[in-house]
Amino acid sequence: MIDEEKGPTLAKLAQLIRGLRERHEWSQSALAASAGLSERTIQRVENAEGSNRQTRRSLAKAFGFEDGDIFERPMQIPSVAAFSNIERTISDFLQKRSEREAEIRATLDAFMVELEKFKELIQITPIRNGRTLRTMLEQSFFLSVEEFGDHIPDAREAFAKLENYLDNYHEIAHAKIESLRTCGKLDDYLKDPRNVAHEYSATERIRIDADLDALLAEISQQHCVVGAGLIEIDLQKFEFTASQPGSLHIKEVHIVLAPEAAFPAKIRVLPITTEPDVRSLLTGER
Repeated sequence: MIDEEKGPTLAKLAQLIRGLRERHEWSQSALAASAGLSERTIQRVENAEGSNRQTRRSLAKAFGFEDGDIFERPMQIPSVAAFSNIERTISDFLQKRSEREAEIRATLDAFMVELEKFKELIQITPIRNGRTLRTMLEQSFFLSVEEFGDHIPDAREAFAKLENYLDNYHEIAHAKIESLRTCGKLDDYLKDPRNVAHEYSATERIRIDADLDALLAEISQQHCVVGAGLIEIDLQKFEFTASQPGSLHIKEVHIVLAPEAAFPAKIRVLPITTEPDVRSLLTGER
């Protein structure tokens, strides 16, 4: 029998065993089978008719308690109302979380719809030699890179090298833009995209072509293709430059890596000049 000074009363034990069984959605016979007891023994326990220590140990094991003597110690058993309140609180939380997630998804969907309005469709041309790629870079002030499809790791590594090389190529132009913007002479520089090329000597451009040829060949060996497309942006509509009669245009080059068998003829792109870091470069605003 239970020592009621040390363990739960017969009534509390009965309530606890019945509650645990119902939580597991077990019948009395199912609990009896799990505990290795008779169904009649389970009925006696739940009717507060008493039980021995071994029976309580068997029940503890059946419910998955590591402590076999858990039913030998005093315990506070929450009322049915308390259980109901907990369930209600959890249910309310899950409902609010579901509603919040739906709200976030709707906001993101709406944002993506608005974002699509700013994207433009551009033609992508396969690049077969370094001189062609360099020439496209010299026509542009900003570049973006993107990968399409699945690639062999070696192709992605070579493309990453190409991206770093192109970033370095444009660094001198960005430094020039920063300098001219500070002294108020940026508009004149932007009107002639050849100014980017003029920052390099003819000998340097030949070396750059050779370096780009090597990287393109490394990518081609992996049955992948580098492509590029240009997009023209009217800076006046973004209010990047000082107010002047007429429009002021610059070009962006978008470079892609794609498998030979899945090369995209056209892609939709978001103009780079809408990005905060580019706006900062052109306007000086932080």
